[in-house]
This record gives sequence, C-alpha cells and structure tokens, in this order.
Amino acid sequence: MKPLQATGCGLLLILLTVTIGGVDLLPDPIGWALVLVGVVALRPRLSTGTPVLAAAITAAVVSVPLGIPGVAEAVSEADPALGWALSLPQVVFTVLFFHALQQLAKTAGNHDAAGWLQICWVGAVVVAVLPAVLLPLGVDGALVALAAVFALLVGLLQVVLSFAYADRAWARSATAAPR
Repeated sequence: MKPLQATGCGLLLILLTVTIGGVDLLPDPIGWALVLVGVVALRPRLSTGTPVLAAAITAAVVSVPLGIPGVAEAVSEADPALGWALSLPQVVFTVLFFHALQQLAKTAGNHDAAGWLQICWVGAVVVAVLPAVLLPLGVDGALVALAAVFALLVGLLQVVLSFAYADRAWARSATAAPR
C-alpha cells in the first residue's frame, strides 16, 4: 500500500463514525494506526517529518481514551472547550502533514496539487479556530452546524486528495522502487 493510501484510509476511518449500541465499529485508534503507517513511510521525504510524526502519535494517543464508548460525548457535554481542546492534536497533525505535502508537491513542480494541499491545511486551521471563536460567544444552532459541515468538507477533501495523489512520485515512500 502506498503511504498516502494508508493515510487516506486512516483519515477516512477517523472521519466516519458507525455506531451500534453506542460502540463505534470504526474506532479512531485503528485509523491512526493506518495514518502512522503512511507517515512513517513518508517521514524521510517530509521537511518536517519529525514534528508530523510526533503530532500523529499524539493524536493517536489522545484518540484511545476518547474511543471508549461515551467518553467523548461526556467530555463535550461537560465542557465544550475541553472537547475542542482534545480535537487539537488531530488538527495540528493535519495542518503539519498537508503543509509538508504541499511543500513536496511544490518542489516537484506540481503546482496544482500544491494549491489543493494548501486548501487542506488552511481549511484545518479554520476548523481549529472556529470553535475558539464560536464557543465564547455562546453561538448555537445554524452557525455551529455550518462550522461542522465545513469541518466535514475539509476532512473529506483531505481523504480524497490522499488517494488522488498517492501515485505521484513526490508522494511515494523514500524506499519505494522508481516507476
């Protein structure tokens, strides 16, 4: 499996929630394990490989207790700001990862891909900042729903581009055989 395919599969598992009886059948730690497979393979090619890997590991570790049925919901209900704070490792990972991919694409002369990858990491920054702006204002309803839709669209774009660019030369592992 190509590194970006593994990462895309992992991000998709993290994005999707399929619950039966309160249990998520697609637990986030499994998604993070796939993300880590892709990041480890790409790490030598990424200019910020170590921070990207550290962010992925942090997000994976945070996802473990949040994967216990009812924990994430209880935390968010008790204090929405804490729920937001616990989502930040995932956002930090996506910002760092897609920024590093943008640099790879740009260096390879793939400016269209670099532009789309920039949209991914800038979108992730917006996703991180929106709750910090909306929570203190006590905003509820349509604006919160719009922010959630935006976060979902950014996540879907990240998954789609991970698969779309998986076969690009700049997105292959450093140890992959040339094609």
